[in-house]
Amino acid sequence: MKTWDYLAARRGTTLENFLKDVPDLEAALKKFNARRIIPPPVRVIEEYFSAVRKDEVLPTPTSDVKQTPKRTKRKLSTKQDKKSYDEIIIIDTEHQDGEEGSGAG
Repeated sequence: MKTWDYLAARRGTTLENFLKDVPDLEAALKKFNARRIIPPPVRVIEEYFSAVRKDEVLPTPTSDVKQTPKRTKRKLSTKQDKKSYDEIIIIDTEHQDGEEGSGAG
């Protein structure tokens, strides 16, 4: 099972978004169990529901793990960055291994 802090940091989600359709603490704990997630401390969930009842949303504590930026493909911007395939390759076809000369006969 993964912890809530790990999933919140990994997916960039908040407790408010995760529990937006959940009416109470029991349903919240059932949702965490159904998704095999170790929930945050119960007091954090209770604070969320008390804030929702007051029609104010408290910021949820998130993990101290920094999110890594998404990797994007590197775009080549200059001709220096592009590989050059203008090399000339000379292949000696007269003396290949396993073949004898053409005039021996």
